[in-house]
Amino acid sequence: MRELIFANREDERTICKFQDRLRTAHNPRTKTKEILMEIIKTKERDIEAREQEYEKLFSREGQQREMF
Repeated sequence: MRELIFANREDERTICKFQDRLRTAHNPRTKTKEILMEIIKTKERDIEAREQEYEKLFSREGQQREMF
């Protein structure tokens, strides 16, 4: 579960870095802007997926493992 939390924090830092680049860039090209926005959206989706995985693991904590 720690890996999920650390990965989310790292992605959040990356998102902040790219958002700062978008804000501080002087007249960025449209293509560059699109690429940065796509990266930000992808990172946000990754964070959401990890949070769902964390919730799934956290809700099963204390229960017996399922046998396959």
